Amino acid sequence: MKELKATQSHYIRCIKANSQKKPRIFEGASCLEQLKCAGVFEAVTIRKNGYPFRYTFQRFVERYKCILATESGWQPLQSNVLQDQCYEILTATGQAFAGMQWGQTMVLFRADEYRILELCRALSTDRVSSKIQAKARGRLTRRYVRHTNTHIRSTPF
Repeated sequence: MKELKATQSHYIRCIKANSQKKPRIFEGASCLEQLKCAGVFEAVTIRKNGYPFRYTFQRFVERYKCILATESGWQPLQSNVLQDQCYEILTATGQAFAGMQWGQTMVLFRADEYRILELCRALSTDRVSSKIQAKARGRLTRRYVRHTNTHIRSTPF
């Protein structure tokens, strides 16, 4: 207990060494089964393969759907299935993402793919933000002109 209290652990997975819960007895098969059920081996495998970026399909679509913005407006997603929407977004970039891995609920990718996706996202948000700024400036200018025209006509010289 002194050693445990001296550490600053962030996460502890408890594995029962034996079914009798007695000291100095080790059941290897039981421990292996607990580790498999806890997903420890899958997490280690993913980390070893180097997939530090993991997004659920929903989160991926929310974050990167802005890539579908074009000069003429938003390109709507064709599918209602989240995994297919992720494929659509990746296809719209025009890049080859051969290193991405697809799970049941998540898309996993490495730092290179992440950099490309973030660059595409930044370029599309810049393109969209300049359009929004242009519309807002035009509206503000029209309102200003309307306001000054009203005051010029009502003020006698």
